[in-house]
Amino acid sequence: MLAALPFENLAGNMGQERIAYGVRHEIISQLGHWNASKAGVISHTSSKLYRGMQKPITEIRRELKVDFIVEGSIRRLDDGYRITVLLIRVKDQAHLWADIYNRASGSITAPQEEVAGTIAREIGNWIAADPGTNS
Repeated sequence: MLAALPFENLAGNMGQERIAYGVRHEIISQLGHWNASKAGVISHTSSKLYRGMQKPITEIRRELKVDFIVEGSIRRLDDGYRITVLLIRVKDQAHLWADIYNRASGSITAPQEEVAGTIAREIGNWIAADPGTNS
């Protein structure tokens, strides 16, 4: 099981909050296309409760019964924004994968879908290849 936690808004303004929400929601939607018998995704409603919480990953693992967590942040750049995403295997808190996406200002919907699709593919590849997934 995987949970995508609310992304941190490092810019501190509400405009960025909408972007952070949209990217995470799109990631959950993209991940929801997986074969649920191989990997399930915790609902948006359940994982959004962790917004602003400072809980250790071990506690989140116990509460949500997840094997992986996706976390990230959004920050404003001069001409756009930067999305940072990490995939964490919770049993040992190992960072399995991370990436940074810089996008120009303008239409936010297309970049959200593009970034979320890339993230979902990368995460799927890592989970499928992780020998510890079933332990």
